Amino acid sequence: MSSTSGSNGSNRIGTSSLKTIVLQSTSVVTKFISNTLLPKAISSRIVGSSGIGGSSGTGGRQGTGGSSGTGGRQGTGGSSGTGGSSGYTGTSTSTINLNKKVTTDQTKLDLFSHISSNFDNLIKEKKDKNIMTPYGNPYNWPRNNNCWAKSIDLTGYASCIVPLGGVGGGTLITKKHILLSNHVPYSASPFMIFFVNNNNVSLVYNVVKTKRVADTDILIGELDKEVDDSLKVCSVLPSNYIKYFDKQSNFPLLYSDQERKALIGEHGLINTTYGSTNTLLNISTDSNRAQYFEAVIGGDSGNIVSTIINNELVLIGGWYITLGTMAGLATSIPSYLTEVNNTISSLSSGYKVNEIDLSQFKMY
Repeated sequence: MSSTSGSNGSNRIGTSSLKTIVLQSTSVVTKFISNTLLPKAISSRIVGSSGIGGSSGTGGRQGTGGSSGTGGRQGTGGSSGTGGSSGYTGTSTSTINLNKKVTTDQTKLDLFSHISSNFDNLIKEKKDKNIMTPYGNPYNWPRNNNCWAKSIDLTGYASCIVPLGGVGGGTLITKKHILLSNHVPYSASPFMIFFVNNNNVSLVYNVVKTKRVADTDILIGELDKEVDDSLKVCSVLPSNYIKYFDKQSNFPLLYSDQERKALIGEHGLINTTYGSTNTLLNISTDSNRAQYFEAVIGGDSGNIVSTIINNELVLIGGWYITLGTMAGLATSIPSYLTEVNNTISSLSSGYKVNEIDLSQFKMY
């Protein structure tokens, strides 16, 4: 993977200084050396007491035959007879629709199992990591039909930023806004960003403005126009997504790098680093998934970190810093949904991120 030199700061481009950081969970303490990720129904019976033959109807209590006669209270057509209040015809009561689908906690899906099975089904056959074919130029860079994630719509993940290539990422979070990385030295606006749709057509847009989200490494870019409908805007996880996991939240993640590979890691701790909330990504403990893991290096900053729910790519954030060879930190979009939406609105009104609906899954 290539790298480029850059600017300043302990977590900025080109830094050579090392920092030792310790993360601790209930079961493991991970010590790592950090470098910056920089360039490189059925109805009830109808009844009624006022119907034909009811207690107040023709042949009722006051009618011919008396209370026990034909048409009387106990007789045919009386309040207890055929057509009476306990009979077959008369006024209607409310109905119960037994065909209506009832969703309970017992019928809802487990999100951890769902995500895990998504990934395991996709990697049953050994396939390529490369999302794109070997790089030629951004105007003609077809998708790799043998990629394990080929069936997932990745068209909202940028193929290239000029002149940085694969550095800095670029993921559609609205029809007109992209997720970038604040510490990456993008060119002065406007700069070009390329996407490739599923018909292998390259589409280019200009990033005309950028704005940082709070004190995070989240940078929002505004495009010169809305993107083509053939490109998929990525949904994001809601702020409370951890509540959908019981004892295990180490679900698989799909991430990428400057070489545009579909790689697999594992969700770890959500922690505060350098003053902002970020998500830890580790190498998977599952040996099959671990085959698709690669260490994050300088130059991978801003590239996508996500998962797969209902065969849809769902965004967590973009790469922030490396944590040695087995882990890294990604920006946490779910932790800053309000701030992200406010930043988007300040660039251009009428847009906000789409939070994925998790109502079909259990909460714990």
